[in-house]
Formats: sequence, structure tokens, C-alpha cells
Amino acid sequence: FTFWMKNTFIPLEIICLDHNYKVIGVIKNMVPESLKSRTLEKPFRYAIEVNKGTVKANNIKNGDYIEFIETDKL
Repeated sequence: FTFWMKNTFIPLEIICLDHNYKVIGVIKNMVPESLKSRTLEKPFRYAIEVNKGTVKANNIKNGDYIEFIETDKL
């Protein structure tokens, strides 16, 4: 997968996960409105786009697992 920031006005990071939702890497420093393609240099199955700084603020690192929790709609 490759990503770019066309028509995206805020800086993002992309957390890349394997099939078990294990973090295998992060694409950092995504520049708003950039047309430059970015990717992780290894295969991954899922990607989560988050605001820049989220990975550091939550101490997310390679090998961590992401758990998705379903909540009731308000």
C-alpha cells in the first residue's frame, strides 16, 4: 500500500498492522497536501490513520497489539 496526503489538511501518522492487529511499523511525518507517495518497506494488512503525535503520546511501538472495542451508538 502507498499513501499520500492530497486534500488532507492536517499532519498524520499511519500505524501499519499485520493480520493479527500487531503493529509492524509506523509511517511518520506525513506532510499535509503532499503528493509524495509513502509506504512501509514491509507488507502489512491494515492501516490506521491518526493525528501526528498520537503514536508517541500513547507509547505505541512495533510488536504492540491494537484492540478494537465496539461501543453502542449514542
